[in-house]
Amino acid sequence: MRRTDKKKLEEPYKTEGGENRLFSAIGSDVPHASLLSKAILDSLDETTFGIQIFKNLPDHPRILISDYLYQCVTGIESNLAEAKLHYMELQDYWEQINRRHADVVSFQHGKPIPKMPKSECPLDDLPNASEKLHVCGFFRAIGSAFDCLGATIIGVLGLPVPLRDASFGKAKGGFKNIRPKGPGAKLQREFECFLDAVFDDGKVNDWFDWTMQYRNMFVHRGRRTFFGLLTQRPTLIFSPDGR
Repeated sequence: MRRTDKKKLEEPYKTEGGENRLFSAIGSDVPHASLLSKAILDSLDETTFGIQIFKNLPDHPRILISDYLYQCVTGIESNLAEAKLHYMELQDYWEQINRRHADVVSFQHGKPIPKMPKSECPLDDLPNASEKLHVCGFFRAIGSAFDCLGATIIGVLGLPVPLRDASFGKAKGGFKNIRPKGPGAKLQREFECFLDAVFDDGKVNDWFDWTMQYRNMFVHRGRRTFFGLLTQRPTLIFSPDGR
Protein backbone atom coordinates (compact mmCIF):
# COMPACT_ATOMS: atom_id res chain seq x y z
CA MET A 1 0.00 0.00 0.00
CA ARG A 2 1.26 3.49 -0.82
CA ARG A 3 2.64 5.59 1.99
CA THR A 4 0.04 8.31 1.39
CA ASP A 5 -2.77 5.77 1.85
CA LYS A 6 -1.14 4.31 4.96
CA LYS A 7 -0.83 7.79 6.46
CA LYS A 8 -4.56 8.38 6.06
CA LEU A 9 -5.36 5.04 7.70
CA GLU A 10 -3.08 5.79 10.63
CA GLU A 11 -5.39 8.59 11.77
CA PRO A 12 -7.39 7.54 14.88
CA TYR A 13 -11.06 6.67 14.59
CA LYS A 14 -13.36 9.50 15.63
CA THR A 15 -16.32 7.28 16.53
CA GLU A 16 -17.01 4.05 18.38
CA GLY A 17 -18.19 1.05 16.39
CA GLY A 18 -17.24 -2.06 14.47
CA GLU A 19 -15.90 -2.72 11.00
CA ASN A 20 -18.18 -0.06 9.49
CA ARG A 21 -15.66 2.50 10.70
CA LEU A 22 -13.07 0.97 8.39
CA PHE A 23 -15.53 0.98 5.49
CA SER A 24 -16.14 4.69 6.09
CA ALA A 25 -12.41 5.44 6.38
CA ILE A 26 -11.62 3.92 2.98
CA GLY A 27 -14.76 5.30 1.32
CA SER A 28 -16.63 2.04 0.76
CA ASP A 29 -19.46 2.47 3.24
CA VAL A 30 -23.11 2.28 2.16
CA PRO A 31 -25.15 3.82 4.99
CA HIS A 32 -28.50 2.51 3.72
CA ALA A 33 -27.14 -1.05 3.54
CA SER A 34 -25.85 -0.65 7.08
CA LEU A 35 -29.24 0.50 8.33
CA LEU A 36 -30.98 -2.36 6.53
CA SER A 37 -28.62 -4.99 7.95
CA LYS A 38 -29.22 -3.63 11.46
CA ALA A 39 -32.99 -3.69 10.92
CA ILE A 40 -32.83 -7.31 9.76
CA LEU A 41 -30.60 -8.32 12.67
CA ASP A 42 -32.95 -6.62 15.15
CA SER A 43 -35.95 -8.41 13.62
CA LEU A 44 -34.48 -11.89 14.09
CA ASP A 45 -36.62 -13.60 16.68
CA GLU A 46 -35.72 -16.58 18.83
CA THR A 47 -39.36 -17.63 19.00
CA THR A 48 -40.17 -17.58 15.28
CA PHE A 49 -36.57 -18.62 14.39
CA GLY A 50 -35.93 -15.92 11.82
CA ILE A 51 -37.31 -12.67 10.49
CA GLN A 52 -40.83 -12.17 11.77
CA ILE A 53 -42.29 -11.23 8.37
CA PHE A 54 -41.43 -14.78 7.23
CA LYS A 55 -43.34 -16.35 10.13
CA ASN A 56 -45.76 -18.17 7.79
CA LEU A 57 -42.92 -20.21 6.29
CA PRO A 58 -41.86 -23.60 7.72
CA ASP A 59 -39.09 -23.42 10.32
CA HIS A 60 -36.13 -24.61 8.24
CA PRO A 61 -36.75 -22.40 5.17
CA ARG A 62 -37.46 -19.41 7.45
CA ILE A 63 -34.18 -19.90 9.34
CA LEU A 64 -32.13 -20.32 6.17
CA ILE A 65 -33.76 -17.44 4.28
CA SER A 66 -33.44 -15.05 7.25
CA ASP A 67 -29.79 -15.91 7.81
CA TYR A 68 -28.88 -15.77 4.14
CA LEU A 69 -30.67 -12.46 3.55
CA TYR A 70 -28.74 -10.91 6.43
CA GLN A 71 -25.46 -12.23 4.99
CA CYS A 72 -26.26 -10.79 1.56
CA VAL A 73 -27.09 -7.34 2.95
CA THR A 74 -23.86 -7.19 4.96
CA GLY A 75 -22.01 -8.57 1.93
CA ILE A 76 -22.70 -5.39 -0.06
CA GLU A 77 -20.38 -3.26 2.07
CA SER A 78 -17.90 -6.08 2.73
CA ASN A 79 -17.35 -6.69 -0.98
CA LEU A 80 -17.10 -2.98 -1.76
CA ALA A 81 -14.46 -2.69 0.98
CA GLU A 82 -12.50 -5.55 -0.56
CA ALA A 83 -12.74 -3.88 -3.98
CA LYS A 84 -11.39 -0.63 -2.51
CA LEU A 85 -8.54 -2.42 -0.74
CA HIS A 86 -7.64 -4.25 -3.95
CA TYR A 87 -7.58 -0.89 -5.75
CA MET A 88 -5.39 0.71 -3.10
CA GLU A 89 -2.89 -2.16 -3.30
CA LEU A 90 -3.06 -2.05 -7.11
CA GLN A 91 -2.06 1.61 -7.13
CA ASP A 92 1.00 0.75 -5.04
CA TYR A 93 2.11 -2.01 -7.41
CA TRP A 94 1.51 0.23 -10.42
CA GLU A 95 3.88 2.76 -8.87
CA GLN A 96 6.47 0.02 -8.24
CA ILE A 97 6.24 -1.09 -11.87
CA ASN A 98 6.55 2.51 -13.05
CA ARG A 99 9.64 3.11 -10.92
CA ARG A 100 11.29 -0.06 -12.23
CA HIS A 101 10.72 1.00 -15.83
CA ALA A 102 11.34 4.72 -15.35
CA ASP A 103 14.76 4.84 -17.07
CA VAL A 104 14.62 1.97 -19.54
CA VAL A 105 14.94 4.24 -22.60
CA SER A 106 18.28 5.68 -23.66
CA PHE A 107 19.26 7.55 -26.81
CA GLN A 108 21.87 6.03 -29.12
CA HIS A 109 22.78 7.97 -32.25
CA GLY A 110 19.67 10.08 -31.74
CA LYS A 111 17.31 7.12 -31.58
CA PRO A 112 15.42 5.99 -28.45
CA ILE A 113 16.41 2.45 -27.45
CA PRO A 114 14.34 0.71 -24.75
CA LYS A 115 16.19 -1.81 -22.62
CA MET A 116 13.88 -3.59 -20.20
CA PRO A 117 15.35 -4.47 -16.78
CA LYS A 118 16.12 -8.13 -16.18
CA SER A 119 14.53 -10.03 -13.33
CA GLU A 120 17.23 -11.27 -11.00
CA CYS A 121 14.97 -12.89 -8.40
CA PRO A 122 11.28 -13.74 -7.87
CA LEU A 123 10.82 -10.50 -5.94
CA ASP A 124 11.49 -8.56 -9.15
CA ASP A 125 8.49 -10.24 -10.79
CA LEU A 126 6.17 -9.82 -7.82
CA PRO A 127 4.74 -6.39 -8.84
CA ASN A 128 3.58 -7.69 -12.23
CA ALA A 129 2.00 -10.79 -10.68
CA SER A 130 0.40 -8.71 -7.92
CA GLU A 131 -1.00 -6.28 -10.48
CA LYS A 132 -2.97 -9.13 -12.08
CA LEU A 133 -3.99 -10.43 -8.65
CA HIS A 134 -5.52 -7.13 -7.56
CA VAL A 135 -7.17 -6.29 -10.90
CA CYS A 136 -8.89 -9.68 -10.76
CA GLY A 137 -9.77 -9.22 -7.08
CA PHE A 138 -11.22 -5.78 -7.72
CA PHE A 139 -13.64 -6.95 -10.40
CA ARG A 140 -14.54 -10.12 -8.49
CA ALA A 141 -15.45 -8.04 -5.44
CA ILE A 142 -17.48 -5.52 -7.49
CA GLY A 143 -19.44 -8.38 -9.08
CA SER A 144 -20.07 -9.99 -5.70
CA ALA A 145 -21.29 -6.67 -4.27
CA PHE A 146 -23.84 -6.40 -7.09
CA ASP A 147 -24.96 -10.01 -6.63
CA CYS A 148 -25.43 -9.40 -2.90
CA LEU A 149 -27.45 -6.32 -3.79
CA GLY A 150 -29.53 -8.44 -6.17
CA ALA A 151 -30.23 -11.01 -3.46
CA THR A 152 -31.18 -8.19 -1.10
CA ILE A 153 -33.66 -6.80 -3.63
CA ILE A 154 -35.19 -10.25 -4.14
CA GLY A 155 -35.44 -10.99 -0.40
CA VAL A 156 -36.77 -7.61 0.74
CA LEU A 157 -39.26 -7.13 -2.10
CA GLY A 158 -40.31 -10.78 -2.20
CA LEU A 159 -39.65 -11.19 -5.92
CA PRO A 160 -40.53 -14.62 -7.39
CA VAL A 161 -36.89 -15.67 -7.75
CA PRO A 162 -35.00 -18.34 -5.72
CA LEU A 163 -32.88 -16.51 -3.16
CA ARG A 164 -30.15 -19.14 -2.83
CA ASP A 165 -28.75 -18.63 -6.34
CA ALA A 166 -29.77 -14.98 -6.64
CA SER A 167 -27.79 -12.45 -8.65
CA PHE A 168 -28.28 -8.87 -9.72
CA GLY A 169 -29.26 -9.97 -13.22
CA LYS A 170 -31.86 -12.39 -11.85
CA ALA A 171 -33.20 -9.65 -9.60
CA LYS A 172 -33.76 -7.36 -12.59
CA GLY A 173 -35.39 -10.21 -14.48
CA GLY A 174 -37.61 -11.02 -11.51
CA PHE A 175 -39.68 -7.89 -12.03
CA LYS A 176 -41.13 -9.46 -15.20
CA ASN A 177 -42.94 -12.06 -13.08
CA ILE A 178 -44.56 -9.70 -10.58
CA ARG A 179 -48.21 -10.54 -9.98
CA PRO A 180 -50.53 -7.73 -11.10
CA LYS A 181 -52.25 -7.66 -7.72
CA GLY A 182 -51.03 -8.39 -4.25
CA PRO A 183 -49.93 -6.72 -1.01
CA GLY A 184 -46.45 -5.96 -2.31
CA ALA A 185 -47.13 -5.38 -6.00
CA LYS A 186 -47.26 -1.57 -5.70
CA LEU A 187 -43.96 -1.42 -3.81
CA GLN A 188 -42.34 -3.83 -6.28
CA ARG A 189 -43.42 -1.72 -9.26
CA GLU A 190 -42.24 1.47 -7.62
CA PHE A 191 -38.82 -0.01 -6.97
CA GLU A 192 -38.65 -1.34 -10.53
CA CYS A 193 -39.27 2.20 -11.84
CA PHE A 194 -36.60 3.57 -9.50
CA LEU A 195 -34.06 0.96 -10.63
CA ASP A 196 -34.85 1.60 -14.31
CA ALA A 197 -34.35 5.33 -13.77
CA VAL A 198 -30.91 4.72 -12.25
CA PHE A 199 -29.82 2.65 -15.24
CA ASP A 200 -31.41 4.92 -17.85
CA ASP A 201 -29.55 8.07 -16.86
CA GLY A 202 -26.75 7.21 -19.32
CA LYS A 203 -24.00 6.99 -16.74
CA VAL A 204 -24.56 3.56 -15.24
CA ASN A 205 -25.80 1.12 -17.85
CA ASP A 206 -22.75 0.83 -20.11
CA TRP A 207 -20.40 0.85 -17.13
CA PHE A 208 -22.39 -1.87 -15.39
CA ASP A 209 -22.50 -4.17 -18.44
CA TRP A 210 -18.78 -3.76 -19.12
CA THR A 211 -17.88 -4.31 -15.46
CA MET A 212 -19.93 -7.49 -15.11
CA GLN A 213 -18.63 -8.91 -18.39
CA TYR A 214 -15.05 -8.12 -17.37
CA ARG A 215 -15.68 -9.77 -14.00
CA ASN A 216 -17.11 -12.86 -15.73
CA MET A 217 -14.01 -13.04 -17.90
CA PHE A 218 -11.80 -13.27 -14.79
CA VAL A 219 -14.05 -15.80 -13.05
CA HIS A 220 -15.20 -18.02 -15.93
CA ARG A 221 -13.00 -17.40 -18.99
CA GLY A 222 -9.40 -17.37 -20.14
CA ARG A 223 -7.42 -14.32 -19.08
CA ARG A 224 -6.82 -11.54 -21.53
CA THR A 225 -3.26 -10.42 -22.15
CA PHE A 226 -2.03 -7.56 -19.99
CA PHE A 227 -0.40 -4.75 -21.95
CA GLY A 228 1.98 -2.08 -20.77
CA LEU A 229 2.64 1.30 -22.36
CA LEU A 230 5.79 3.39 -22.14
CA THR A 231 4.98 7.10 -22.02
CA GLN A 232 7.46 9.94 -22.12
CA ARG A 233 7.90 11.97 -18.96
CA PRO A 234 7.45 15.74 -19.39
CA THR A 235 10.66 17.74 -19.25
CA LEU A 236 11.56 21.42 -19.15
CA ILE A 237 15.12 20.96 -20.45
CA PHE A 238 15.68 21.06 -24.23
CA SER A 239 18.77 20.74 -26.38
CA PRO A 240 19.54 23.35 -29.08
CA ASP A 241 17.81 21.21 -31.73
CA GLY A 242 14.59 21.10 -29.66
CA ARG A 243 14.93 17.53 -28.38
